[in-house]
Amino acid sequence: MQAKNAHMEGYTGIPVFWAQGMQRQQPLLKQLISGNRQEIPMFFNYEDLTDAWSKMKKSAPKKRNLPDQPTVEVFNLWDVLTSMDKEAWRQSRAKKYDWAKPLRSRFGKKVAPDLASVTFVPSSRAIDYKEKITARGNGKARLRPMR
Repeated sequence: MQAKNAHMEGYTGIPVFWAQGMQRQQPLLKQLISGNRQEIPMFFNYEDLTDAWSKMKKSAPKKRNLPDQPTVEVFNLWDVLTSMDKEAWRQSRAKKYDWAKPLRSRFGKKVAPDLASVTFVPSSRAIDYKEKITARGNGKARLRPMR
């Protein structure tokens, strides 16, 4: 088993997959609440990413010219979470608060995506397993005891 996985030597952590150019527009109500116009999905499963890419390619307008296969980058989940935490800490430590920034981000020009717009997409196999377990229940009858 070690010889089979020798190429992974030194790589520890949980991989998350990101495709360049894959973005999801948020619904209007969620845009108004959060201030973000788009979500950047990060997948825990490569197959889910390719499925989402093919769905996005079919629904995308022809002028976007998306390639058949996405350019995928793999990140370590802990590194992404650490970066998000550091960015939140830097923003909280800023001495000067810009009161107009939320309004500009909601109603102004499109803002460059940051780590706050990252959305983690769980594995479809994990969701299927959870639904099966929930449907099966815990095996106990739901009847009240007789008095």
